[in-house]
Amino acid sequence: MLEIAPTSFFSTLPPEQIATLTAALPSIPYNSPVILFHEGDPGEHCYIVLEGQIAIIKALGTPDERLVAVRSAGEFVGEMSLLGEDGLRTASARVQADVRLLAVSRADFAMLLEQHPQLAYAMLRVLSTRLRSSHDATVRDLHERNARLAQAYAELQAAQAHLIEKEALERELGVAREIQQSMLPHTLPQLAGYDLGGLMVPAREVAGDFFDVIALAPGRLGLVVADVCGKGVPAALFMALTRALLRGEVAHGAALRPGTAAPRHGRSAGSIGARAL
Repeated sequence: MLEIAPTSFFSTLPPEQIATLTAALPSIPYNSPVILFHEGDPGEHCYIVLEGQIAIIKALGTPDERLVAVRSAGEFVGEMSLLGEDGLRTASARVQADVRLLAVSRADFAMLLEQHPQLAYAMLRVLSTRLRSSHDATVRDLHERNARLAQAYAELQAAQAHLIEKEALERELGVAREIQQSMLPHTLPQLAGYDLGGLMVPAREVAGDFFDVIALAPGRLGLVVADVCGKGVPAALFMALTRALLRGEVAHGAALRPGTAAPRHGRSAGSIGARAL
């Protein structure tokens, strides 16, 4: 004789009635991982688990697949399709460990509840517990989804802010590069006996390195090659400042000598740069 676990809702019946029922109902074995039924299928049977385990799954085979519960010996599965008006399965059932089931048809189910009203109360208690557990699981799932969405939104905002900052910096560097290139000599003064040429390739989009050729007097040129510490916009601005100071001195008739002009302009540029930058 097949035995039903004490947790079964049949446990409210006397042993002899349980024996009669188990003898009358068909016992069916299933091996893992058979799908007992799919969500949305019409259902004509519910099942009592005699041994083994059955996984109850929502949205089986989709990205939203979620394990609802695992039913073990003494529990029933598939009852909702017999209680609902549409008669459809509300979830999928997959054999998780080899099982043996008692199959209860719709007609047998109705007869059992009619002949043994206490079974209806037992089933109601189980369904109430399952409903509460399902509700709690749904709430937890929503909280987790909301947390993931909030995190994704925060990351998206941070990425957008970073992108905006990067685009602004690229525009700024582009403008600074144009300014820097415009400050370099496009044509060089000619000096008899010399071929002059110059090319600057910045280490970054904007750097502080520069060169200049300044006409000092007939037959005399001043060659300036400088490497400003640092890179980027501040270095380029410091380069422009230094170049302006050098050319300003020449314009005012000052004599440029490397040993004196460089330290003097370094102090002037450093003083202005410290205040401005």
